[in-house]
Amino acid sequence: MNTPAPTTPPSRFDARRLLEVLGLAALYFLTARLGLLLAIPGGHVTPVWPPSGIALAAILLRGRRVWPGIWLGSFIANLWDFYGSPMSLVTELSTSAVFGAGASLTALLGSQLLRRFVGERSPLERVRDVCAFLALGGVVSCLVSATLGVTTLCLAGFAPWSGFGQTWLTWWLGDTAGVFIVAPLLLVWGGVRLPKTPARWVELGACFGLLAAVTYYVFIENATVLFTGKPLPFVLIPFLVWSAVRFGQRGAAVAAWLIALLAMWGTIHHTGPFNVGPRNEALLLLELFLGVVALTGLCMAAVVTERERAEAAQQQAVDELEARVRERTAALTQSEAQARQHLAEAERARGALLSILEDERATEAALRASETRFRAIFEQAAVGVAQVAPDGRWLDVNQRLCAIVGYPREELLALTFQDITHPEDLELDLACVRQMLAGEIHTYTMEKRYLRKDRAVIWINLTVSLVHDPSGAPLHFISVVEDITARKEAEAALRASREQLRALLARLQRAREDERIRVSRAIHDELGQLLTSLKMDVRWLERKLSESGLPAEFNPLLDRAVEASELADATIATVQKIAADLRSGTLDKLGLEAALTHEARRFQERGGLLCTVEVAESWPVLPPEITNELFYICQEALTNVARHAQAAAVEIHLMVEGDAVVLEVRDDGVGM
Repeated sequence: MNTPAPTTPPSRFDARRLLEVLGLAALYFLTARLGLLLAIPGGHVTPVWPPSGIALAAILLRGRRVWPGIWLGSFIANLWDFYGSPMSLVTELSTSAVFGAGASLTALLGSQLLRRFVGERSPLERVRDVCAFLALGGVVSCLVSATLGVTTLCLAGFAPWSGFGQTWLTWWLGDTAGVFIVAPLLLVWGGVRLPKTPARWVELGACFGLLAAVTYYVFIENATVLFTGKPLPFVLIPFLVWSAVRFGQRGAAVAAWLIALLAMWGTIHHTGPFNVGPRNEALLLLELFLGVVALTGLCMAAVVTERERAEAAQQQAVDELEARVRERTAALTQSEAQARQHLAEAERARGALLSILEDERATEAALRASETRFRAIFEQAAVGVAQVAPDGRWLDVNQRLCAIVGYPREELLALTFQDITHPEDLELDLACVRQMLAGEIHTYTMEKRYLRKDRAVIWINLTVSLVHDPSGAPLHFISVVEDITARKEAEAALRASREQLRALLARLQRAREDERIRVSRAIHDELGQLLTSLKMDVRWLERKLSESGLPAEFNPLLDRAVEASELADATIATVQKIAADLRSGTLDKLGLEAALTHEARRFQERGGLLCTVEVAESWPVLPPEITNELFYICQEALTNVARHAQAAAVEIHLMVEGDAVVLEVRDDGVGM
């Protein structure tokens, strides 16, 4: 039997995708036209290229399906720019098509590298991912468009081969700056969350208002005031840190974009600290500065995000643990209440039995009456009651005792108490019996274990009294047995819960330390390496400028390169300080005494206060978790002294008192 081949349904026109592609093409075209206004005179290369950031963000947000919009927008924008050139139409068309292909390949390569490295999560939430975003999505992927574009320009005759290196550097820096500044803004803009309280609105307005005002002063008004040509971009770092720490990734991205917008406007209009030499060289210095701004802000925001997530996870674990402890405590409280009730009933039964036994020396009628009462109490008691011979044989037992040990009455009467007592508890029980028979004690109470008929182990509370005959000879024992197995299990569960709590708290502390170490290393290693690479690029530019033999009027350009190098040094120092505050490397390598001495020296240098450290000579070797906590407590105490104490000197003492270690931080300030 032949089965007809399946037919492929006709493809449907995807209007939504077409609108996305056309919208992206239009946005790319408009921003490309703005970027080409900054092109090098006589050429088609611009040091400021926002469309590269738009292209990468579009691929990351909407997927690879929108890449035709990048190609179309780039093709039309470059063809428009070539219009009126002496080249042939075929050359213009082919060159524009290659430019569009380079822009598309750059965005596709950058997105593919990022997805392989960070997965489907946002590339701006962790320091490691931010460094990968800037390195892979910007520095690496932009090599494609720069190399392909400049080679095509030289082959088509639009640029000379002698200037290939300078043109390639300008193109690559422009594309990279577009990714650094524009792409983060688009990636965080879709999910923006506005402040919920009036105070946050006020802080938001103050932060970005002051940032805009200071940036405007540095890059636009600076040309007409006393501080012309001074390295004023340093004053923007506190506002950048403010926006990143208080408003996260969105704050850092918006702050970097705002600084870039005003800085480019001022530099293009020949104002600001980078307004030296030709416009293209000024813009190159500006791009290096903007790269530092974007890298610092985004990494700072990622550090804040990682810390908030770690604290949220830790708080959730603590809340879950507290809930479990409350449940266990409630169960234990209920078990203890039941145990106290049973014990009270046992005490009442014991008192009644003792009272009855004392009345047995009365008259015959009283004896019969007491026997009747005894039998009623004996059989109806809520606890187990037994008469036991001096040799351990059961003489009489009530039904509750049979239920406790799991033996029928007849089988239990054929045994001795030694037969059902746990071997580990038997010797102590027999010792108490011997003391009672010797007249050394009159009664005893102990907790012991019985072996039920099914060989299960149960815990009981046993109270034993000895009854004598009229001559004073031992007659029999009266034993009151209360089942406390549930209470013992609850106590064991509580002990296990407490051990679990201590273990979980220890794991939380280790996780906290591991997170501090990881974040500190990420800042120190990854961010520090990138900043060092940036510093080397600036030093390279400084060396090239000094070796170029430019006329004397271009000396300010060399000064700006030196100032950019100093800015990179200051940023590296800030990153190292943040890494040191997160985790002291001295603590791991040299121990607590060296770490506290180092922290005291840093505190003294920052605040101008005299800070001394004194450690006991016989200081013991402590576990890492204890030394870590001692260090952080001291660090927090020094911070409080600097903020509130108004002190002139601080003393730190580490002492050993018995089996305890004592940390003491003393200052001569105003106190609390």
